[in-house]
Amino acid sequence: MTYKPTAYRRSLCAVMLLACLWYTPGHAQPTLAQQAAQFTWIMEEYPPYHYTQDGVPQGYAVDVLHALFESHGEQFPAKRLVVYPWARAYHTLRNDPKAVVMSMALTPERASQFRFVGPLVSSRISLVAKANVRLPQSHTTQINRFRVGVVRDDIGEIQLLQQSLPFHNIVRVNDAEQLIALLLRDRVDAIAYAEDVVLFSIRQHSPMSGPLHVLQPLGSNDLHFAFHLQAPDGFVTQLQARLDLLSRNQTLLRLKNKHHLEDAAQLNAFK
Repeated sequence: MTYKPTAYRRSLCAVMLLACLWYTPGHAQPTLAQQAAQFTWIMEEYPPYHYTQDGVPQGYAVDVLHALFESHGEQFPAKRLVVYPWARAYHTLRNDPKAVVMSMALTPERASQFRFVGPLVSSRISLVAKANVRLPQSHTTQINRFRVGVVRDDIGEIQLLQQSLPFHNIVRVNDAEQLIALLLRDRVDAIAYAEDVVLFSIRQHSPMSGPLHVLQPLGSNDLHFAFHLQAPDGFVTQLQARLDLLSRNQTLLRLKNKHHLEDAAQLNAFK
């Protein structure tokens, strides 16, 4: 008797054949760029690290992001890059496993809340004020009237609250533009923020605003790409390996020089 496979057996064979083809070593796996397209990459206006000019994302961290893919013959999916105020970016990252925030300062508290790829660069956080403003003595009543501006959930707020300075009059806003406007309009006496971001923003948008100075350094932190805790291990690990390569082959150094980061945190340039 001639054996004739049933339709079920033929279908099962076809499925098994496709499975074998899929798992053969030669089968194309998704590239890192294809995986990156599944994420929402979030940046804030935080020059010189990331900002928009004529609607186009610019800055050191943006260049690093593109280099991570171009170094391996790929293209970063630029359409997946969006601009949010910091408060919204931070909230989104906490709740969306497919969100990435660039760039975030790594702190011990955040190390348990997010995953990080970095470091990209170190940034110094300070109390910055106009040249005629001085820091009141902590034992005087003036300290209670001294107004300090911060961006909500930003590293500047975190660093400020960790200091022993008895500041009680803290004004919170959602992004850097609002924060610097508070300072220039004398709505606050000082702001707790990254020195280099203040310097760049003033140079670009308010060059005639007058001299600023650092009242007190608050600390330094390394900036990273930040991921949700549920981000895929393989993707985060590969991205870190590529960043390490960019560090070893001097690409990061060349990009820092391109964006003048070596002297960005010198507020004496205003004087």
